[in-house]
Amino acid sequence: MKLFVNIFKPTISPAHSSSFEHMSHKSNLIIENVNGDKLNGLKIGFTNDEMCTIVSQELKKAGLIDGFAPLVYLFGHGGSSTNNPYYAGYNCGACSGRPSSLNARVFAAMVNKPAIRNFLNSTGFSIPDETQFIGGLHDTTRDEFVFYDTQNLSA
Repeated sequence: MKLFVNIFKPTISPAHSSSFEHMSHKSNLIIENVNGDKLNGLKIGFTNDEMCTIVSQELKKAGLIDGFAPLVYLFGHGGSSTNNPYYAGYNCGACSGRPSSLNARVFAAMVNKPAIRNFLNSTGFSIPDETQFIGGLHDTTRDEFVFYDTQNLSA
């Protein structure tokens, strides 16, 4: 009977896991390391040089050098599951089986920084000032999308 009811009126159970639950939309990310700051012996964030290297390499790999739209979406992927021991297989292998939305969110924050954008434009990229990057998550098992840091977008 419980199975029958759950088909027509599904509920969240302790066996349920969702890729949307791993990171709050309201969380603030520290992506910049200015003074070599560390927490528990680990470096916090990236220097501007590291950001320039990461962003330029990834944009080149994707073939994004010019012709940018006003809004560029960067999606990580993850999955939702109920009672599946192979759940981690639905998420990003590069993220140790976690949703990769954090990567998309950090990359968007990096490429939106004026110092990084100036470096990119001085090294052969042609990214208009009005172009904005936004990170998001695609839950591939439910085919749902969510965006992060939308409050940082201009009108």
